[in-house]
Amino acid sequence: GTAENLKLVCVTATGTNNLVFHLAALAITYLILVFGISKGVEKADRFFMPLFFLMFILVLQQLEGSLIYPKVVGTSVGLPGIIVFSAVLIGGNIGGILGALLAVPVCAVLYTLFREAMAKRQAAAEAQETAEVVEE
Repeated sequence: GTAENLKLVCVTATGTNNLVFHLAALAITYLILVFGISKGVEKADRFFMPLFFLMFILVLQQLEGSLIYPKVVGTSVGLPGIIVFSAVLIGGNIGGILGALLAVPVCAVLYTLFREAMAKRQAAAEAQETAEVVEE
C-alpha cells in the first residue's frame, strides 16, 4: 500500500544520498593524496604519510562497506544485514553502480512480498488446522 510506496521512495533517496557521500569522500581522499605527495618531495615522511592515509581510508571503506553499511541500511529498511550486503554485491556485479543503488530497494520489495506471502500461507495452514480440529 501507501506505506510500502513511501518505504521504497525513502530507500531510493537514501541510496542516492549515500552515493553522493561516497563520491565526496573519494574526491577529498584524492585531493589529500595529491597535495600530500606534491609536498612529499621535500621530506620522506611527507611522502609516506599520504600512503599511510590511503591505506587507512581503504581499510575504513572496506569496514564501512562490509559491516557498518549493511547493518545500518538493513535496520532502517527492515532487512537483515546479510541480505543487504548480498543485494548490493549482486546488484553491483550485474548492473554496476546503478545495479548497486537499485538492489536494496528491489530486495526490500521482494523481501516484503515474500514475508506477506509466507504470513498468508501460515494463516491459511492454521485456519485449516483449526477447521480440522472443529470437525473432529
